[in-house]
Amino acid sequence: LWETQSEGAVQATRLAVNAAPDVNNQLILQGNTSLFSHDGAGHRVTLNKSSPIDTASLLFQTGFSGRAEIGTTGTDELAVKVSSDGLSWVDALRFEAGGVVSGEAVMQSPTDTTAGRLMRADYGYAPGNLIGSVSEISGVPTGAVLESGATANGQFTRLADGTMICSHEVSSSSTSVTDWSFPFTFAQPPHCVASTVASAPRFTTTGSPTQSQVSVDCWDITGTRQAETVQLMAFGRWF
Repeated sequence: LWETQSEGAVQATRLAVNAAPDVNNQLILQGNTSLFSHDGAGHRVTLNKSSPIDTASLLFQTGFSGRAEIGTTGTDELAVKVSSDGLSWVDALRFEAGGVVSGEAVMQSPTDTTAGRLMRADYGYAPGNLIGSVSEISGVPTGAVLESGATANGQFTRLADGTMICSHEVSSSSTSVTDWSFPFTFAQPPHCVASTVASAPRFTTTGSPTQSQVSVDCWDITGTRQAETVQLMAFGRWF
């Protein structure tokens, strides 16, 4: 059915090229290719719907059975859906208005290592969060991979897996043991080692460490306490 409009325009109730239109498909083009080109500048194809709960999308089919769909389907969020049979559909990607991405193609949790999924910025690691403050919840890292620094009690390195290494240089006493308080408290008493460089033979010993400190002694070969510079290291876990 054709109807002539003003300015020479023609309006058709249904239109088909090389095919028969029907009530559901009022515009049909059957052929190998189609072209939409500019008229001097750009070209925009618009799909408009009346309300957010309606659908505006591009549907890709095989044998008239849906396999992929891109558009705003049932909401105003842009979705990329896929199907293996045209019946069951999976939201592979969904883009919210603010630009946040979700969907089955994206990591579902910090521990999700499913092959082929895209890494979320807040679940993965990159130059921006590789080094920083480490943290964890129930053994799962929630901060950076590596943290290092120093306090008045020495240097420390903490890893996301719970490993912590502390080091310090103290002056031993010739009259009593010397205590070293760690830069950070360990989750359990750590392993400690001590050494010194002196002009004469020296022996260093450490007491039984606690989670927060260890004592050290320095001796000469006669068993006399000596005042020396002692280098200390502690290895353990921060959680």
